[in-house]
Amino acid sequence: MTKAPSVWIVVLNWNGKTDTLDCLRSLRELRYPERRIVVVDNGSTDESVAALRPLASDGSVELIELSANLGYAGGNNLGIRHALERGAEFILV
Repeated sequence: MTKAPSVWIVVLNWNGKTDTLDCLRSLRELRYPERRIVVVDNGSTDESVAALRPLASDGSVELIELSANLGYAGGNNLGIRHALERGAEFILV
């Protein structure tokens, strides 16, 4: 049997704690066996990071915490680079 391709999902967050947590709840329901989720926090000031850390510690997502907002492209590019360095075959932004 052929192994399913590795798909990484990059979620960018900036002061969107509620929406990001809702998004992650939905993404964790995916049953695709080779999926990984990485959240890039783009320097949030709304307690997003505190809410996301438990998800990172339980292994359901990877969290990249930035001290400054790199903008949409900068944050996503960082998440994409992170996924590629870890063997992503496909990336969903």
